[in-house]
Amino acid sequence: MPNYEPFRYHGSSFEEMVGDPQPLPAAVGEVALSFSDLEQNASTKIAALLRADPVASATVTAQLSFKAKVDLLASLLKLRFTQTPFNVGANEPEAALRELVALLTQCEELRNRVMHSTWRPSPQEKGTVRRVKETARAKHGFRQEFEDLTPGNVLDISDYIIYGSNALDEFFLRVDPAV
Repeated sequence: MPNYEPFRYHGSSFEEMVGDPQPLPAAVGEVALSFSDLEQNASTKIAALLRADPVASATVTAQLSFKAKVDLLASLLKLRFTQTPFNVGANEPEAALRELVALLTQCEELRNRVMHSTWRPSPQEKGTVRRVKETARAKHGFRQEFEDLTPGNVLDISDYIIYGSNALDEFFLRVDPAV
């Protein structure tokens, strides 16, 4: 006999379970959703560069971390630079790609700061919450990082992730449809 109940949906509405949405959880949810869209966008761009059918492309990207997707995307772009005009403006393609990779990496770092932290009431000012990130590494030992944020600050992170996804789209704007 199992000690724990298996998961099941209860069929209750959001309002029945939670009531009115609270600003911080709603903002954290926006970060999760915007990053999910960015990750799917990267997978879609990889599929275009692979010139593979959708199922084969999804098979390649399904188990990849976001970092691995960015690495694969950058490697595939480098292979296509001589064949395909990407939207790099007046920049050299390699420099534009480095800048895009840095932007996508920062989006992931911001997402991780939100999703892998503990949230507590802030002792500073009303309307803020304290983000606490704890790490324990051989190199530095135990560390705690504190940051006081408003739900609006968290939404700024979501907006920046959306900005990163738009930048990825713009990089591909002039791509030949047959990438």
